[in-house]
Amino acid sequence: MLTASIVLYNNDIEKLKKSINSFLETDCKTHLYLIDNSETENLKQSLNYDSDVTYIHSGINLGFGAGHNKILNKIKDISSFHLILNPDVYFDKNVLIELMTFLKENPQIGVLGPKVLYPNGDLQHSIRKFPKPQDLFIRRIPFLKKILSKQYRRSHYLDISINKPIEVDSLSGCFQLFRTEVLNNINGFDERYFMYLEDIDICKKVKKLGYNVYYYPEANIYHYFEKGSAKKLKLVLIHFHSFLKYFFKWWRN
Repeated sequence: MLTASIVLYNNDIEKLKKSINSFLETDCKTHLYLIDNSETENLKQSLNYDSDVTYIHSGINLGFGAGHNKILNKIKDISSFHLILNPDVYFDKNVLIELMTFLKENPQIGVLGPKVLYPNGDLQHSIRKFPKPQDLFIRRIPFLKKILSKQYRRSHYLDISINKPIEVDSLSGCFQLFRTEVLNNINGFDERYFMYLEDIDICKKVKKLGYNVYYYPEANIYHYFEKGSAKKLKLVLIHFHSFLKYFFKWWRN
């Protein structure tokens, strides 16, 4: 079985339905978990799905990683692959079948991600090398990003051809397809991150376990990606705190 989890928080219902349907239309046995961190169950009232969907209302904003972790014990004995999915992502029905086939053919891969596009077809920079301290400032200060453009391009694999499947350091958390066994063996996400960098951190954990992280550009998905942390001071501060947590955790590794 293929399982997936989406963590919710007062989401746009039309985008959410598009994401849910993209997963459920996959031509295999599936089960989806919706973990709703919203204060109310208003989202549930707008959804009408059958037994292939389990809705869990946490009633408190647990954060991205902790939300996904709530279903680890539920999936460990029922699924072979588990998808971490954002509520603002959509894709064709053949995408997951193609990705799972690639995973089955390459048992050393622990987590796999496709090419990520904006809805207009432009490429999103969804793969990254493990960050260094200066990367925080390069990303946040426009003139540094321009001056150090070569370093920025290297950190996002933009200095090499990425038209074929390649091993990478990390994948965007908007769409990460795991071997369920691997996801459980690393105990899912580090819940010390409320949001941001938990997707990079979990890829680091996969590699520490001895598995590869792979980018598969022969399949693509679409992600609205509103870049909230670039617009709100509160989210900028959360992003900064996540960087600090990441570097204090991994600086010797």
